[in-house]
Amino acid sequence: MLVPLRFQFEEFGREVDLLHRLARQFLAPSAERIFPRLIEVLRQVRTGGRRDEVRWEVFEREPLRTVETNRYEPGTRRGGLDVFGEVSWCWGIRPVPCKKGNPTEFNVSGNASAKLRIRTIRDDPPDGIAMWRVEFGAADSPGCYFHTQILGEKEQPPFPHALSVPRLPSLFVTPMAAVEFLLGELFQDQWEQHIVGDQGDRPFWNGIQQQRLQNLLRWKQQQLDGCQGSPWMALKKAKPLQADGLFLSRMR
Repeated sequence: MLVPLRFQFEEFGREVDLLHRLARQFLAPSAERIFPRLIEVLRQVRTGGRRDEVRWEVFEREPLRTVETNRYEPGTRRGGLDVFGEVSWCWGIRPVPCKKGNPTEFNVSGNASAKLRIRTIRDDPPDGIAMWRVEFGAADSPGCYFHTQILGEKEQPPFPHALSVPRLPSLFVTPMAAVEFLLGELFQDQWEQHIVGDQGDRPFWNGIQQQRLQNLLRWKQQQLDGCQGSPWMALKKAKPLQADGLFLSRMR
């Protein structure tokens, strides 16, 4: 039975805060408004006594935006276009009640989708030159539970809305991981050099991401162990169970 994925407020909030601090030089000034709002919503959900679902989101009309770059080629090469990236997302989250005190964990109980775009400086066409979504699947959806879809929001091809496939396997779960993926693509050498090392916040950020990836890869491996029939179909049809506890790492 498909169950909501669960995260810890403290660790998740720190992941948001670390991304803000680590990625600041790669992000447009509007990020200074977005990150405090995200952290405040998490705080309100945790301490406000709410039990209903809350939309934790970065609005598409005000996305998290990178600075302009042509450094999406490695080494001394430069890309042929000056571009910038945008990320917006919406997660439906609900605190997990506890007997005493404020909740320490929340479920992703509703929509879980992050949209990534690449635009040119001239922004022609208006929708940008690339768009894909990183999402969780529903119980009755085709393809992998953790997946990426290309376009898929308009009626016209390519990838029209009526075509719900392909859903490409994804290693990126949280919106913050999706943002790092985009930064690593648009700033090939710069982000790699920036995030390496043991100074400041880097060890904890890298530790969180390492743990999340290890948990996800371990879960994927478990779906293949002893499977009957096609290993790909076993992985494609797998849905996380409550017992998996995928993202409750309790790192310190």
